[in-house]
Amino acid sequence: MIRPFAKTLTAIALASIAFLTFGCEEEDNEIHQGNWRNTYKYFLGTPRGGAVAFQLVVDDTLRAIVGTGANMSNVQDLDRFSDFYMFTYTDKGLKESVRYDRLTDEQKASVRCTQAVASLPAAARARNGAVAFALNNKGYVGLGYDGTNCLNDFWCFDPETNSWSQAPSYLGDAVRFAFAFVIDGYAYVGGGEDADNNIIGDCYRFDGQKWEPVKNCFVPRSQASAFVCNGKGYLYGGTNGGKISTLERYDPATQDWVQMAQLRDATEETFDDQYTQLAGYGATAFVLNNNTNETRAYITTGGPNGSGQLTWEYNPFTDRWIQKASFEGGPRKFAVSFVLDANVDGNTWQQTGFVTTGGTSDLTVSGSNGKFYADTWAFLPTEQWNERD
Repeated sequence: MIRPFAKTLTAIALASIAFLTFGCEEEDNEIHQGNWRNTYKYFLGTPRGGAVAFQLVVDDTLRAIVGTGANMSNVQDLDRFSDFYMFTYTDKGLKESVRYDRLTDEQKASVRCTQAVASLPAAARARNGAVAFALNNKGYVGLGYDGTNCLNDFWCFDPETNSWSQAPSYLGDAVRFAFAFVIDGYAYVGGGEDADNNIIGDCYRFDGQKWEPVKNCFVPRSQASAFVCNGKGYLYGGTNGGKISTLERYDPATQDWVQMAQLRDATEETFDDQYTQLAGYGATAFVLNNNTNETRAYITTGGPNGSGQLTWEYNPFTDRWIQKASFEGGPRKFAVSFVLDANVDGNTWQQTGFVTTGGTSDLTVSGSNGKFYADTWAFLPTEQWNERD
């Protein structure tokens, strides 16, 4: 994004101050570190929100696979989708920003960053608001909403055969907008809301063969974001009659949840003075440099008003957040994210968080107004805005 020249001198000075204060996990200005780069790559399918993503090793390379979701704008033949695509990042792209479904065939051939893989079988039903995770290099997708019913089935994708098979059904209620994360060979799934909008708090773990209950999270929640830092699972925000301002951490060693610092200005200390817009829902999360002393989690889009662009960085060692540069795509919720090694600055390959798809609709009522996206953005958390192109 090109910034107005009139702001250059002031902004560079403020950005330098933000960089120097980064180590103490606080900022006192409006210039936030980090750079969102438009990859000029587009999700191959119909623009959508409420999709899922999981990551597998395919041909000795880590890939991201994205699918399902919904487009409620009533301009498509289908509201909900069962198709899946594998993200195959390259450092080449079309140097103009045009929505994928408006490109010419020639342009599409140059900018597609995904290739189609097998869709869910017909018995699985198209859905949005599902969850996905990977175990033993197989992808699992389940739960969600088909437009009439919430679902409790699960399906397994095998990249070697490019096919789906039915997996054991979820032990809990049929729900949409649940959370999921994976630690040490177990997937942990919980929360969400049923078809009557009841918010659920129970949790279960899955080893690829069977489900078993684990301790419920403290606060039942829907549209929460989950991530894993250094072998522990975190549950951020969500909604339950309003946005939830708690962060919970699950420790598989003790099989217990712990409440972390609140996502709001809740103390007389200064660290949370900037947390007035931290709590939110419908966000997506990714983690960079996991299992190192530089582990950081990132929460972006969604937010306190549903669709948004705010981006926050979490330090699991200090239990503190700092605001980063806001997402530069259109405001949205129900986007998906993943982490791949990529060269997005034209200089070096590095571990990079990507955000794609998303929309502004609530994804429940056909024909509801809203925008839906297929653009893909990459985040460089230590780059300054004045370096952006």
